[in-house]
Amino acid sequence: MNKIIFSQTRTSWVSFTCVIILFLIISKNKKFYLYFYSLIVILFFTYNFSSDDSIINSEIVQTYDSFVNYSNRSSQDTSLGIRFNMVLIDIYTITQNLAWGTAKEDIQNLSVINEIFPSVTHESHHCRKYSGSHVEILAVLARQGLVLGSFTVFSIFLFPTFIFIRGSFFENHSTCHYKTALIAVVCLLISSLGIQ
Repeated sequence: MNKIIFSQTRTSWVSFTCVIILFLIISKNKKFYLYFYSLIVILFFTYNFSSDDSIINSEIVQTYDSFVNYSNRSSQDTSLGIRFNMVLIDIYTITQNLAWGTAKEDIQNLSVINEIFPSVTHESHHCRKYSGSHVEILAVLARQGLVLGSFTVFSIFLFPTFIFIRGSFFENHSTCHYKTALIAVVCLLISSLGIQ
């Protein structure tokens, strides 16, 4: 738990919270005390790590300020602003070559992208070109094209999730391995939406 908190990675916090909720949903033990004590634990950690000097609180404030600055166009090159702009570059790149995809080195010039998305800055464009996508799912669609990329995303995330949910709820024998696999896929899915 401490490693997740002090990593200062917001994606890991979201992933951890989703895993707790998912575990409660797929648990066969539907006794009231399990939910009650789990809720108490979640509330304790939320309160404990939301104090004024906590890492979580500082990250929440920073995220909010970045979002406001990006929305007001007062600062496009905040941490969140660069990530938003990289997503816009990915969306533009996908639309330019729906069939076969585009290598990250072959993305359009900034001036061309600015005609559609004026908020994209030089720094965002540089990060996208040399570091790659911020959202891995969009990276797959941009590199492989819409058809093959969608098939890859379906194979890696959506189909396994369906299989593991079905196994967690409807299989008669032990479902421990289904639950473990489902939690792993959910963690990977969330991470793929927020890791550069």
